[in-house]
Amino acid sequence: MFKILNLNLINVNKEEYTYSFKAGINFFKGKNDSGKTEFYKFIDFMFGSSYNISNVPWYENLEKAVMVFQKDGIKYKIVRTKNSNINYFDYIDEPDYDNNEIDFEEYKAKLMAVFSPNEKKLRELRAFIDEDITYRTFTLFNFLGETRQGVVNDFFDKSHEIKYALKLDSILNFIFNKNLEAINQLKIEFNSLTSDVKKIQAELESNNFIRKRINDLLLQLGVKKIFNGKNSSDIYMEIEKFEKMEEKPTNDKVDLSSLEIYYNTLSEQINEYDKVIQDSKQIENDNRNRESLLRNLQELVRDKKDYQYLINPIISTLNELENSISFSRYVRQDEVVKKLKEQKNDVKDEIQRQSSKFKMYSFNEKTEKIVILKDLLGQKNNEIDLEDLEKKKRRIKEIRYELKKLQNSEDKEKLNKVSNLMTTLYKASKEISTISKTDFNNEGFHLEYIKKGNSIQTIIFDELNDKKDRYYIGSMARHTMMQLCGYLSFLVMMIKEDRYPLIPFLVLDHISKQFDKENGKAIGSILAELYKNIDKEDLQIFIFDDETYENLNISADYSENLLLNNKTGFVPFYKPELK
Repeated sequence: MFKILNLNLINVNKEEYTYSFKAGINFFKGKNDSGKTEFYKFIDFMFGSSYNISNVPWYENLEKAVMVFQKDGIKYKIVRTKNSNINYFDYIDEPDYDNNEIDFEEYKAKLMAVFSPNEKKLRELRAFIDEDITYRTFTLFNFLGETRQGVVNDFFDKSHEIKYALKLDSILNFIFNKNLEAINQLKIEFNSLTSDVKKIQAELESNNFIRKRINDLLLQLGVKKIFNGKNSSDIYMEIEKFEKMEEKPTNDKVDLSSLEIYYNTLSEQINEYDKVIQDSKQIENDNRNRESLLRNLQELVRDKKDYQYLINPIISTLNELENSISFSRYVRQDEVVKKLKEQKNDVKDEIQRQSSKFKMYSFNEKTEKIVILKDLLGQKNNEIDLEDLEKKKRRIKEIRYELKKLQNSEDKEKLNKVSNLMTTLYKASKEISTISKTDFNNEGFHLEYIKKGNSIQTIIFDELNDKKDRYYIGSMARHTMMQLCGYLSFLVMMIKEDRYPLIPFLVLDHISKQFDKENGKAIGSILAELYKNIDKEDLQIFIFDDETYENLNISADYSENLLLNNKTGFVPFYKPELK
């Protein structure tokens, strides 16, 4: 149950003007420049839009606006001023306190608390979309202005704004998804696995860092043992030997010099072999090309007697080439080079060890390295199950795929319900509108909601209830009727489900703009059919138009002319001559 009860405008001279509203349809008539569109925007402003009214002429004498609304039997009073950070939010039975002002974010947070479903349902929405979606995002279902009327592809008015467009697909996926429980369970598993993998990878990085640091220090001290994460006791023994100087440096500088000479010799040999290999590869490649040409020539002259004298020389040349290719392979000796390079690396490592061995450490340097080594060896070095880690990563990848598939799946039954309600609402106008009458003269005519693209299409079903044809033509009036039916169908569905942070109202600006006199009455017929599907206490409608509600065949529950009672329009304190 929801209803805005009144809106009280107060100017700087403490003069007041109050608009009172009723459940159902509230209709406001006004000619151009009477503030219809400003009134339309102001309702959104009162419910937390960031619309800056400070520089808008209509509000130059306005001090504040007070709105009273009722939700589920509780009455609330909200107050906004031209300063976005001076707002008030109270229950109606609480006294007024001027020092209870709240900033803009707190104001919206309090409204969010009012229009949120229960916490469980809100968690489902948050878990599905992976972010907090507030009632402000859901206002895209509440407002249909005149600039985007007649749009049936991506038909919600606010969806052309980036901040709403970016979230619309996720919201529609949530609305039309019947796998919420499965998705929630997968996300719980996904979060748990992700946390485990991050923890394991952090431990793995820590282990690798510690091992590398330990081995660097061992190398600097000339200890030949390699720490592998499991041989701490062996390393401790080596450190003890070093401390006791049981393995004393020989200071045999000649051995180190010999190693360096040997290393340089190996490097020169490898370079020479590399050159031979490159040359032999080039020779082999050239000979292969010659062999191919000669074999082609042999095939050409094989059966031609006049050229038989060429056969034997060709065969002889081919044999020579084969021998040359074999010899080049022999000369290359790739395996020899490989072993030489391995030997070179071994000598390099030995030189590094010997360099450390021959280095004369000061007592402090030696002690410092040993202390660091012992400290690193004493740190926890958990054994990582790499196979388990890869298994978890594979499962995370599988879950991502499953989640994407489930989140993009559609509840066909629910989509059909929306399509059927749109068709029912549209059909209600066929006795009064030539537009819808023409459509329903086609047997099997139906409106279909397409989630992808958030669009409304017209189709024809055959006698077997299969789609037979689609319409893509129509006037702006026809499309506006369809668009209005789309808005109303969504609101009815979402209000009845009661699982969205939604304000249960609809605000329409100049809805008659696209219609002629007769077809404009279709609006009233559609709204009358609407209230056969939902109670007026559950969905309140505000219409701002330059037509009378009678001309639109609307049964208004409350109506007011914005220019009567000596008013200049929406804000009675606004005087055009003051501009």
